[in-house]
Amino acid sequence: MATESEKTAEITKKILRGPRQYRAFRSPRVYEGQSKLPDGTLQKRWFLDHIDHGGKRRRPSFRSLGEARRALSFLNQKIHNEGVRSLAIPDTVRNDAVWAMERLAGTGADIRTAVEFFISQRPKAEPKSFAEATDAYIQDHLAQKCLDTSVRAMQSLFPYVAWGEAKGGGKIPAGSRELGVVRGRSLRVGKGLGDLAMHEITTDTLEKWMRTQTIWGDERWNGVLKLLRALWKFSQEKGWVPKDYNPAKGISRRKLTRGDITFLTVDQVDRLLKTIQKEYPAILVGAALQLFAGLRRSELLGGLRDPQKPPLPPLDWTEITDHVIISAERSKTRTRRIIPVQPVLEAWLRPFRISQGPVVAIHGSNYDFALTNAAKRAGTIVSLEDGDEGKKEKNVIRHSFCSYHLARWNDIGRTAKHAGNTPEIIEKHYAAAVSEAAAEAYWQIFPDSNGLPATDENQFQS
Repeated sequence: MATESEKTAEITKKILRGPRQYRAFRSPRVYEGQSKLPDGTLQKRWFLDHIDHGGKRRRPSFRSLGEARRALSFLNQKIHNEGVRSLAIPDTVRNDAVWAMERLAGTGADIRTAVEFFISQRPKAEPKSFAEATDAYIQDHLAQKCLDTSVRAMQSLFPYVAWGEAKGGGKIPAGSRELGVVRGRSLRVGKGLGDLAMHEITTDTLEKWMRTQTIWGDERWNGVLKLLRALWKFSQEKGWVPKDYNPAKGISRRKLTRGDITFLTVDQVDRLLKTIQKEYPAILVGAALQLFAGLRRSELLGGLRDPQKPPLPPLDWTEITDHVIISAERSKTRTRRIIPVQPVLEAWLRPFRISQGPVVAIHGSNYDFALTNAAKRAGTIVSLEDGDEGKKEKNVIRHSFCSYHLARWNDIGRTAKHAGNTPEIIEKHYAAAVSEAAAEAYWQIFPDSNGLPATDENQFQS
């Protein structure tokens, strides 16, 4: 059986072999000394000299050598059983460790695993709430001028009371066509989701919130889900959530059953243009540009695209020569586009051509009203009109342009370039949509030779 001196020597070796911060520690030892009593007399005592968990030297005194040696034996046995690191563990931490072990019982994890997981999942920067992260995401994309997709889509997460700054400093609702970006905070972001920290929102919490949006269809669901994944990826880059934390990835996309796109027949296009020519000539140039050059509404009518700049004006005649020039600032995809003016389009534009000025000189809401009414009177559908079976039919004029353009020139790349779309989208949606004969007829829809009537000042009144 090892003697007390041998145990002390072994402890000394453990200390010297241990971590650097413990090498300066002395081996616990007992020595004889004297302590001064309150009356000034000296009394013989035995002291236990050791270093506590805080690195401070401690020398508790005992009345007898036996008591001091028993304390030394207990301390040496503790170091022998638990290692020199046990000197750095105070009793309060030891109690916490026991509690942690009880909490981890049955999980298959130990304290070290739990601590490593906590450190890896802990945000590197100050945590942000959902509302704060959303606002930062918008501001970041504003700085990058990415307004058409991410920022406008982010408005879908603010379906309640989001506000923006209108021209002149007034307030306008986020749903207005003049608002290009959410400016400020929704008062009811996600029905309570906005106050939760990004790193605390779980997949289950997020999915339950999405399911409360009963008005969302499958396509809307997938669009918001894509946006949420981008929001958490942005938060990862900022250090608000761990690099591998994205609860939106745990939510499944919904399968979409896409029907065929809806487009106007040649006869419908002819009736629509003739109705506009007769009753709403103020929008005739705009309708012709949409039908025969594939312009989007925003590219034609302009509007607020960058809150740091004034609203973009409508397309100007200076941008139309033998080509329609869509600047990168005006384009939805932020890519400059040049579209040839085909003979049929030139025929519709020629009576209205001027050296400069807006090609559509009326307000966007009046343009929409006139186009909708003309479609009703022509017995057809347009982007603002209900389609078959009561469904909201969107982009039917643009669908018509893409379908007839591809059928006429049979060049996916050319159609994609002129429409401002990707070849994959063009091939997926518009390939073989219409016949070559119908396409030939479409590009021969010229205006009547009887001339164009003067604008009726009552044409925008119901």
